Amino acid sequence: MMIKKNTFFITIVFGISSIAFCSCLGPAPTNLTGSFCFTDSKRDIIELNSQGTYKRNYVTIKGDTLSYVGEWKYNRLLSEINFSDFRIFYEDGPAKLPSGNWFAKVREQEGQVQIIYSAENDLFYGKCSK
Repeated sequence: MMIKKNTFFITIVFGISSIAFCSCLGPAPTNLTGSFCFTDSKRDIIELNSQGTYKRNYVTIKGDTLSYVGEWKYNRLLSEINFSDFRIFYEDGPAKLPSGNWFAKVREQEGQVQIIYSAENDLFYGKCSK
């Protein structure tokens, strides 16, 4: 019986240690601030600031700029950002849908932080080039 208790205790300690270790993975939140352009386009830009708010600017095909703000939180354990009050835009303007939460995966590729929009189609928001 003593061996089973020790095995259980070791399993619990290992599990907690693994979670603590995993929470350190992923890019640091300071790498997540700044302007991110949608797949090398300056038509759709999300600006993340260190206070946990974001501003999204989207330019329609007519040239109109649509802007709004919301809040973001980084989950280091899952390596994702939760954007609250996120809105969907189409080429000609906003979708007639309510805003909601967008849980976006974050990855680092070739030293660059990317906010994944569609992994299957390799669509992402990356740091805007100057």
